[in-house]
Parts: sequence; C-alpha cells; structure tokens
Amino acid sequence: MSYGVFLIALLVFLSGFIAYAGDRLGHRVGKRRISIFGIRPRNTSIIVAVTTGVLIASMTLGMLLVVSRNFRDAFFGLETIRKELASARGQRDYVGKQLDESRKRAGMISKTLNAVSKNLDAVSKTIKEKSAELGTLRKSEAELRASLGELGRQRDSLEKENLALENEKESLEKKVAEIAGRLGDTAKTCLYGDVLYTRDQPLARVVVPAGAKGTEIESQIRKIVSNIQDGARAKGAVVDPSMDVLLNDQIASLKKSLRSTDSNSVVEIRSAMNVLEGEPFITRMVVVENRLVFRDGDVLGTVRVTPGSDRKSVESKLEQALLTISALARSEGMISDMETGKVVSASLDRFMAAVGAAAGGAAETTIEVFARGDTRIADRLHVDFRIVD
Repeated sequence: MSYGVFLIALLVFLSGFIAYAGDRLGHRVGKRRISIFGIRPRNTSIIVAVTTGVLIASMTLGMLLVVSRNFRDAFFGLETIRKELASARGQRDYVGKQLDESRKRAGMISKTLNAVSKNLDAVSKTIKEKSAELGTLRKSEAELRASLGELGRQRDSLEKENLALENEKESLEKKVAEIAGRLGDTAKTCLYGDVLYTRDQPLARVVVPAGAKGTEIESQIRKIVSNIQDGARAKGAVVDPSMDVLLNDQIASLKKSLRSTDSNSVVEIRSAMNVLEGEPFITRMVVVENRLVFRDGDVLGTVRVTPGSDRKSVESKLEQALLTISALARSEGMISDMETGKVVSASLDRFMAAVGAAAGGAAETTIEVFARGDTRIADRLHVDFRIVD
C-alpha cells in the first residue's frame, strides 16, 4: 500500500470518527438539553455540530500540513506558484515562438540544402562528364604521342633521303659544269651545226585542274617528258638516264607547288638550254596559275577613224591596235601558242568587215576591239570588232 492511499484511509477514518463523536455529543446535548454559556439547548447542539465539522476540516488540514511537504508548499506558497506558473507560461510562449522561428529557419535551411544538393548533383554530373572528356583527351594525347613518334621516325628517314639526294644533286651539278666547260670546245659546232632546241623553247603544256591528285599529275608529266625525250633522241640529242634525278626533283617541286594553290594551273615543259646535235638534252618545268585574264565583252582597244580614211589606213590602225593588245596580253602573263608564238587571234572576215565599214566614211568612226569569250592564261585571246557610233 502506498503512502497516499494510507493517508487518505487515515483521513477518512478520523473524519468518520470525529463525525460520529460529534453526532453522539450533539445527540446527548440535545437529549439532556444542556446549555453552554447560557445558550439555548437547540443552539448549543448546532454549535456542537458546527464545531465537529470545523474539527474535521482542521484535523484534515493539519494532518495534510504535517504529513505532506508538497501540500505545505502549495498551501503557503500558492501566490508564488501562480507567479512561477505565469512566468513558466511566458517562457513557454517565448520558447514556442523561438521554436516556430527555428522551424522556419529549419525549413529555409532545408530548402537551401535541397538547392545545394541539386547543385551538388549537377556538379557531380559535370565532374563525371569532364572526367570522361579527360579520359578521351588522355587517350587522344597518347595516340598523338604515338603518331608524333612515328612522324619523327619518318622525318629522320626523309632527312636521310634528302641528304642522299643533295649529294647526288651536287654530283650532277658537277657533271653539268663539266658539260658547260665542254661548250667552249663546241663553239665552232654552234656556228656550223644545227640547233635542235633553243633555251626556254616550249615543248609541251598541261592544264592541271584544281584538286587533281599528285600521283595522276606525276604519271601524266612523266609520260609527256618521256615522249619529248624520245623525240629528242630521234633528232640526235643525247638523253642521259642519270639526269632523271633532276626530273624527280622538278616533279617533287611541281607537286608541292600545285598543292599550295586552289585554282587551275598550267605546267609548261621547256628546254633548259640550247641543244645541238650530239649534246645532252635537259628539260625544266614552269608552273603558272591559269587565272582569268579577260572576260567576255571586255573592250581591249579602240581605233578612231577620221572621215575619208582609205582602207589601207584603217587596216594599219587596226593592225597596230592588235599589236598593242598582244603586248597587253603578254604583260598580263598570257602564254604564247607553242606553234605560232602568238597570243591573239582574230577572224580575217571580221577584220575586213570592220575595215570596210569604217573606211571612206563621211563622219568620224570608232572601232572597238573586244574579247570574245572568257580568256585564261593558257588560252588564245580571240578578239572581235564592232563599230560604235
């Protein structure tokens, strides 16, 4: 049995005992009609009953005060407890507000953490991507290093080949010098012998389109040079096989030059020197860009014919104009025809028609000479004539 239950049972028992004792005492006082302090018996019994109740309450309160410390503290310190309770409630409200604010801050921090987490995920994804790219770059670096090593070995090999070619070139230059020394001995032959080829005489011309393959160009050039050499042998010139080294060097330079341009080019094969019967025959190559020189309809020259001029005078002026146009075309880099040596051509019928239309006129007449068709470096410049009023 606990202390509280025992105390309650004791209070109930004492209260019942006091009530019983007071009841019996009041009953006797009422029965015997006892008077206290001269009070009427009836009032005396009431006093006894009230006193009994007061004793019960006093005894209960007294026992609680004696037995229970908590009751004493609560009974005598009730106002203090109320103040402490009010203070505790105030602190509770304050702590509640702080808790709400803390919860709000916690919510904001949670949102911030979520954003940071997302950013962290994005950064992690970026790191993975960059790591993959780094792996690819490292792999490419390894491949490039391997390629660089191979290129280095090829460079060393090419340097050795270039050195060998330089030595062979020096040997051939010495041979050419010896041949040049013998030219003094053949001076008399030059006076009386036949000249098979003159220096820079055009022997063949090839138009190479832009983007043509080097192997195809080399094959075509070698075939043309071989045919030219066969013709030189037939005429009595000497073709030394050892001179093929110079040909190889020229073809290599030619291919390098053609790779560096994006337009059509003209390769002209010429005689490297004057060649007599029984003398060595050597060729050289000249590369020029086959650019557009004149457009269709470009006016190249004008001839003013005074009134009453005869045909001979008009013909002379037109011929002079054609010579001037020919000089202009050469200055623009146009290549002469290998057979005729000319760069300009005109229809004789159109020439005579223009002369006939301008000669003997009563007023001054102007003849314009214009290009007929687009003309490039390796083309013939075809011209036509028209009368301008």
